Amino acid sequence: MYRGYRLTAYDGIQGELPRTQELLRLCAGSERGSYPEFHAVAEYDVLNCCYTNAVFRFGTTDEREAAIELLKSHEYREAGKNI
Repeated sequence: MYRGYRLTAYDGIQGELPRTQELLRLCAGSERGSYPEFHAVAEYDVLNCCYTNAVFRFGTTDEREAAIELLKSHEYREAGKNI
């Protein structure tokens, strides 16, 4: 905590998964080679130098929406009360 705040950073990554029948059924292939794709957004605790949470999705996703999803997963306190 820094002055009562948790400092976090968010970043996204895209990649290809192995070309297996199961993964091909679960998600669409990329235009580059018909491989299944994933998109992940991770939350990083800047002061403690560790990842604290992540969202993984097949295909592509909106990174802002994924970051908001991660933010909503936390419990926030105001003046000692949960909000």
